[in-house]
Amino acid sequence: MRDFSDRELLAVIEERLEAKDRAYAGLVELTGKLEELNRKLIESEEVKSSFLSNLRYEINNPLTSVLTMSEVLISGGELPDNDTLKSIIGMIHKESFSLNFQLRNIFAAAELEAGEAVPGFSSVDMDSILKDVVSSLGHRAAEKKITVGLEVQAELAEKAFRTDAEKVHRVVTNLLANAIEFSPEGGDISIAAAAEDRWLRVSVRDRGPGIDPRDFNTIFERFKQLDSGASKQHLGHGLGLSIVKATVDLLGDISVRAARARARSSRCRSPRPTWTFPPASFRWTAPSSSPNQRPEGSDRVLLNAVKAGGQHYLYPGMLFAEAGPHSVVTVLGSCVSVCLWDPEKRAGGINHYLLPYWNGEGLRTPKYGNIAVPMLIERLLQAGCGRSRLVAKVFGGGAVLESSGILNVGERNIAFARGALAEAGIQIACEDVGGTQGRKIMFHTGTGEVFVRKIGRHE
Repeated sequence: MRDFSDRELLAVIEERLEAKDRAYAGLVELTGKLEELNRKLIESEEVKSSFLSNLRYEINNPLTSVLTMSEVLISGGELPDNDTLKSIIGMIHKESFSLNFQLRNIFAAAELEAGEAVPGFSSVDMDSILKDVVSSLGHRAAEKKITVGLEVQAELAEKAFRTDAEKVHRVVTNLLANAIEFSPEGGDISIAAAAEDRWLRVSVRDRGPGIDPRDFNTIFERFKQLDSGASKQHLGHGLGLSIVKATVDLLGDISVRAARARARSSRCRSPRPTWTFPPASFRWTAPSSSPNQRPEGSDRVLLNAVKAGGQHYLYPGMLFAEAGPHSVVTVLGSCVSVCLWDPEKRAGGINHYLLPYWNGEGLRTPKYGNIAVPMLIERLLQAGCGRSRLVAKVFGGGAVLESSGILNVGERNIAFARGALAEAGIQIACEDVGGTQGRKIMFHTGTGEVFVRKIGRHE
């Protein structure tokens, strides 16, 4: 056995002490990381608890209000007088809108989180999109006596911009809802949209309390609110602006300009896509049946169908009428679609409206039959179609909900389509309307053919 000198023993001891120090430093670093992870877990749990608490409050309240007011209407032998009835229905609409708005945001957040939010680009009439957003939130602005101004650049208003209609609508809706919530009573909000080079720029400006520049990033964090805790004065659960940021990241970028106690502005922009995505999978089931085959103002048609595997998907409350042959798909419940086709021009268009008449409040949008049908006719006439050559096919108007038979929404939509087409002198070649089932239809604008598949409530 070899004897170690004192120098060698000291070197071994020093090496072991250094190893111990390194191990201790590693342990301290690991402990710090675990503490940081634990802090984040605690913070995450607090955020989750706060979110669930807010969610219960802000979903239960509207739902309870709707149920309570509905019970008032169905209880007793006599209906309230007209003024009371109108007031109750107005409150039901307000609470239902709030519930629908929040649920749509929750579903959008889940879609973004799962990575399933893929942009679907199409030619979009931004003027109509923005008018629809302002109209849909008009009752909220009216409650606070807030004036909402809309300014769309002439070039953008006259030409369609290629982007994702649904996602742009979602972004601007959340920005405007946020601006209304934080604006003082009697304030004003301005929305401006313009096309710059290949970019679409939309800004929403309000005169709320402003935001500290240090919080510009925080406001886009999910479930984070600057106004929180027991002193919270504003509704919301911290989803809206995070959805805006995540959605805009798919399309372009967003910026915020604000100062305390002064006006603030949110601005987002999206480029015209110069690339193409791989076609989404889209299969069409063999149809169960294959039917054979007064313009108002200067409103432009809403070109908003979203491409899916060579076809276009038409959202409710919108129109499609583009040059060239296209296949347009939409799904109908109590809504109605009018398909118009010119056999000589071999061109056509389609709308998808939810209610027969616009009541004159808010902005004119093709969600209503008396806007959608004349707009579609006008668009086709502008494209060179002849009014005398146009033939129509009408679909939808099903009583797909238990309440449909009471409100007769489907029947009213059908009656309007028939009346409007008769007034315009356009013959209805065929129709598949009414019943208790929904419909999925595919319209070929180049041939005038329409394929129909009946669908149940749960499809």
